[in-house]
Amino acid sequence: MRLTLSYIIYSLVITSLFAQYSPTDATSIKKFKSIITESHVDSVEKVLDAHIELSVLLHKYNSKNGFAQTDSAEAFLKLHNRMDLYPRINSARGLFYADKGDYLKALQEYQHGIYTYSQKGKDDIHIGYLHVSIGNIFYKLGQYRDAIKFYEKAEAIFGSSNDYKAIEGVAVATNNIGLCNLRLGKSEMALASFNAALEIRREMENRVLITHSYTHLMDVYLSINMFSKADSLLDLSKKDPGIDTSSIWYKQLQIQGVFVNIHQSKLAEAKNNLEALESHNFGTDYDFFKPLLLQVRAKLEIALGNYSKAKIFIDNGYQEAFKNRDFPAALKFSEIGKQLSIRQNNIKEALTYADNIEDVRDSIAVLNEGVVSELLEISMAFASAKNENRELLSTAEDYYARIKGQNWLLFGAFLIISILLVLFWYINKLSAKQRKNQRNQRELNQRILAVINNTDSHILSLNDDGVIRLINQSAIEFFASWIENDIKAGDNLFDKINNLEVRKLWTAWFEKSKEQTGWKEVSQIRIDGKFFYYLENFSTIKKDNGEFAGLVMVGNDITKEHEFSVEIAEQRDSLEKSNKAKEKMLSILAHDLKDAIYSARSLSEMVTETPEQFPKEELIHLFGLLYNNFDRTKNLLDGLLDWMKTQTGGMVANPNAFNLTHLVEEVKLECEERATVKGVAIIVHIEHEITVLADREMIKTVLRNLISNAIKYTEPDVGKITLNTYLRGEKIEVHVKDNGMGISKEDQHKLFQFGGRFSTPGTNNELGTGFGLSLCKELLKLNKSVLHLESQKTRGSDFYFSLPLVNKNEIALKHSH
Repeated sequence: MRLTLSYIIYSLVITSLFAQYSPTDATSIKKFKSIITESHVDSVEKVLDAHIELSVLLHKYNSKNGFAQTDSAEAFLKLHNRMDLYPRINSARGLFYADKGDYLKALQEYQHGIYTYSQKGKDDIHIGYLHVSIGNIFYKLGQYRDAIKFYEKAEAIFGSSNDYKAIEGVAVATNNIGLCNLRLGKSEMALASFNAALEIRREMENRVLITHSYTHLMDVYLSINMFSKADSLLDLSKKDPGIDTSSIWYKQLQIQGVFVNIHQSKLAEAKNNLEALESHNFGTDYDFFKPLLLQVRAKLEIALGNYSKAKIFIDNGYQEAFKNRDFPAALKFSEIGKQLSIRQNNIKEALTYADNIEDVRDSIAVLNEGVVSELLEISMAFASAKNENRELLSTAEDYYARIKGQNWLLFGAFLIISILLVLFWYINKLSAKQRKNQRNQRELNQRILAVINNTDSHILSLNDDGVIRLINQSAIEFFASWIENDIKAGDNLFDKINNLEVRKLWTAWFEKSKEQTGWKEVSQIRIDGKFFYYLENFSTIKKDNGEFAGLVMVGNDITKEHEFSVEIAEQRDSLEKSNKAKEKMLSILAHDLKDAIYSARSLSEMVTETPEQFPKEELIHLFGLLYNNFDRTKNLLDGLLDWMKTQTGGMVANPNAFNLTHLVEEVKLECEERATVKGVAIIVHIEHEITVLADREMIKTVLRNLISNAIKYTEPDVGKITLNTYLRGEKIEVHVKDNGMGISKEDQHKLFQFGGRFSTPGTNNELGTGFGLSLCKELLKLNKSVLHLESQKTRGSDFYFSLPLVNKNEIALKHSH
């Protein structure tokens, strides 16, 4: 075949653009261009493959060039009258449309390819891969159950052939089923699919795809927090000769290894590995790796405590993913940002990230809704064309009958034959049109089944009498629970609704649709005794004359999103109350410190101005008052600092196993001198072998404060403090009980009411700071325990809390005897 002028120009343009491609791609482009521009074509399929491969490479750098190359491929097929190979062009264009996020056009290309191959009655392998491509679209839209149906169908198609590409197709479909199950939280099923795909790829000895399977196995282990398994898999990959260390999948495996480092708190190693990866030249593969690199960088900065840096990576990742319609990645970045904001008590920012999640879900819903609406319009247009065909055929049959009744006329014989020939031509033309319409109808049925019947949204269409024209499987299952009745297309919805409240709701919606063209509502509905929140999107269907023809509803269960919004609002209210309480407490504290400092200053001025007027004994007394003032101020500040650490995250529990009895004895020795001076007895009834799991120093502080309080509020010479323990399942309950003043119900409430310091003088007028019990409460909270109180006025107090036992079996055995 001679070189045309267009091919020569095309060759010059491609050559001039080589500088922008990677060396490997530039070599491939030259190779495919050479095949396309050969003067003789040995194989049309070989040249078409070169066109398709070249279009994929050009699309990688510029989508326009990719589409332009498929146009060249189409012209080539027309030139050689080989339109039977057109589905390969459908497959490439479908891929390009899917990359742009134009999923409807991508589906149309794939379905056209399937139909053409089906008409030929062969090319099952290509049909299988087209089903995989359709499954990929539903995967991108987050419709994982629908995607599995197409992957399973592809698996069945590939399984009927022993061809190498068919075996490879089985591995691809099986692997993709694993990805869907992973997203659905079915980790065991995902693991089984990934391992099955890996075995096939090992038998095929395909090093690139073996590496690809390793990355998905790593995804499973990371999703279920099996970091030791993930670590072992990384070690195995370094020794496995089947791994291709030059593939992009090996780079992804290395990035996943950084996630493992972070979860194992090997932050220095994670940082070094990530910096080494970021310095690598990914070339045109960078767009593939960018979301994963931004995620791991954000996770690392969070682990290092660099929250502001982490948020930069999170926000950049979300914007990139949302712009490219990578909805799963956009959701992932929003979730990371939301959790980080909640950790920082930044409720406003958490709400922003929650809004981002809703934006992504709305985009998916709108995209699905747009596809469904367009398919419905096409379906209605086709139905109209079908009616037109029936009318034309009816007219042709009338002509035929009329002419047949006049065949007795000899003169009209020639005329009859002529008319019959014309009618024969006309009927053939109508028949061809009908066959074309039937083909279009089959394609439309496939698209409608693929999009409408395979979505988690509930889709329902009613005519102007309330009869169901269309309903998908998700809606059938949902309505069976909601109205407690099975429904299907052709049923009258209102006849099926027995519940008066639900009937009233649907009647209102139906009447509203006659007045409005489209609207959204959120409803609270009751199913099996539980309340759910349901988002409905309504669209009115009208006839050509503008009259009401029915409605379409697309519904979604948004209960989880509503509960999250309520939870965020409650947290915000709690935070506001907490901040007001802290302000009140700090105000009281400032007043106490101010009084203490002014008192100390007054005493100091009085002595320093006229020291000669004060006898020695009076000076000693005044300095004693000054010392007591400073001592109380110091205790006040120490209590405040310890309490503030518990509030700001500066104090973290470090639980270890320790002997509780030994700790109690230590605290008793520290408090005994003060107790002896006041004549208070401290009695310990705790077994020596009790071992608990908690932060020893924090529990020591709690016990010291509780015993000091008990000494303070018991009467001199008759006071008694008892320390007991009681077994409560797998925990030990520690009690500090006294026979002192006791606390009234009103004062008990004040003790644990946040926002003010409550302290009363002891039996010897001892003064407190008001922080002791608040500190105990917060320290126990850090150890996942709670401080309880039982007390009555004049009858003493019993403070107690629980700690987990380490030697619980030995204690239980001893108590059973």
